[in-house]
Amino acid sequence: MENNKAYLRQFGIAFLIAALSAVVTIWLSDSYSRNLSRPGILILLLQSLPVILLLINTGIVTDLWKAAIGSIAVFATMAVLKHFLLGQNKDSAIGQGTIIAIHQVSYLLTFFVFFLLAKAESKKLPVIALGLLLLFGTSTLYQFTEGFEWIGKAIGTKINLPRYLFVSIASVTSHLIQLLILCELLNYAKGKTIGFKPRIINPGNEYSKLNGTIIFWILKTFLYLSVLGALGMMLNYVDFFGRYYNESYSYLKWYYLFNLLMTGAAIIAAAWYLRKFLLEYFISYHFSSRFLYWFFLLPIVGIFAWLAMLADSDRKEGFAQRKKGVEDFASSSPNGVIGLFLVLLILRFLISLMNGGAQPIITILITGLLFFALISSITGYYINLYLSFAVLLTCIILPFFISTASTIMVLIPLLLLNIAQLILIYPVLHFSAFDYISYEEEEKPWEPGQDLF
Repeated sequence: MENNKAYLRQFGIAFLIAALSAVVTIWLSDSYSRNLSRPGILILLLQSLPVILLLINTGIVTDLWKAAIGSIAVFATMAVLKHFLLGQNKDSAIGQGTIIAIHQVSYLLTFFVFFLLAKAESKKLPVIALGLLLLFGTSTLYQFTEGFEWIGKAIGTKINLPRYLFVSIASVTSHLIQLLILCELLNYAKGKTIGFKPRIINPGNEYSKLNGTIIFWILKTFLYLSVLGALGMMLNYVDFFGRYYNESYSYLKWYYLFNLLMTGAAIIAAAWYLRKFLLEYFISYHFSSRFLYWFFLLPIVGIFAWLAMLADSDRKEGFAQRKKGVEDFASSSPNGVIGLFLVLLILRFLISLMNGGAQPIITILITGLLFFALISSITGYYINLYLSFAVLLTCIILPFFISTASTIMVLIPLLLLNIAQLILIYPVLHFSAFDYISYEEEEKPWEPGQDLF
């Protein structure tokens, strides 16, 4: 199959434009807070320029300039109309919830127009429309500072970092994640994907060291900061509805619920993309250690290990070499990762035993049983995954309907992180569940669905 990650060839330029978008966002935000010139125009620019720059980036990486320019024209027209019809009418009978909905729908419609102008098949448009909802899952990033500060207070540490640094990281990450979503939906629209087969590896995908590093950094940053953002969102929700809630703010409950659900969906999608990217990068550069794959997933230290790896890697061009990379990864052992987890689990058990109390010990025993199921079979893996999904949905939905259940919201970030880690660690424990796409003639023909290992 052809390289369906060709859009990454321009990701160096895309990163620079994302950085420009972050600078523009910070400057406009600061200008608005200081009330320089006309605040109405500043709000219009603050809402519009990042979207326009995202569409320009989409045109650059996909080379679909007609669709990008047409979408910019549609978005600019809608932005100006909204500014004069909604922004200037301060005594409007339209409720704040309706105004938010109008902004969200117009944002979604802009990108839907892009796919219409890109001539996507009509039968694929419903799936594309649902996929575009993932764009809203990046908004939680901007609340990660609240989660960061809460953790700092919990451990008795206060870390003061410049506000513009937080905003820059969130803005660049959000921009590039949205760009990846648009490009992957375009692959679907153009028939460059093989249906819904999440465990397919494509050895034909090309990754340079530059775009590979950008993708690796962006995806990991998004996963961890989104989890912190979900924590910040829950803290804001509990605080606001505990102090100021009345019926006039009922729309905010559904707004929070929608954003939280989209955040969860975006985290799952990002974890899947990172898993696929790492596997394809490994076989492209012939890295076969499952322990190294897992080590790259660790926060902070993983990126330093990645940079060290770049100095000692050469891309394999031929299919035979990349097929050998798949086989070598399959033959490597997961025992190093399993052994490390067992040691940590035993240490946790011993510490709980010394501190006394039955509840922590029971929790650890249940964790041990689930871990044994996780490593013993693919069925056990899916028991862990589906159980995590069920608990997550319960923790998300219940607090929005039962106010006394708000205390369980603190579990949501932990469950989101757990699900992301389960998705990422799947090939370390059960690589036999994965297949690869053959794009050259092999001695023994391979058909999708066959067990290679």
